[in-house]
Amino acid sequence: MRILSLILSTIAFFSTAFYAVAEFPDLTTAGGVLYFLMLVILLLIFITAIVLSLPSGIIRFGNKF
Repeated sequence: MRILSLILSTIAFFSTAFYAVAEFPDLTTAGGVLYFLMLVILLLIFITAIVLSLPSGIIRFGNKF
């Protein structure tokens, strides 16, 4: 289940990043700034999901002793 979550989060991250670059909003308007900030928050959520669904041997949290 973690592998499926990792794959889906990675696909969603890259598709959202591609869409953000391809359809870059107009930052001179308040709507464009809000849209861009929502895309950044969405990308941060995907990064968090990717890190949390990585196998436990890759990233270790806590004491290393």
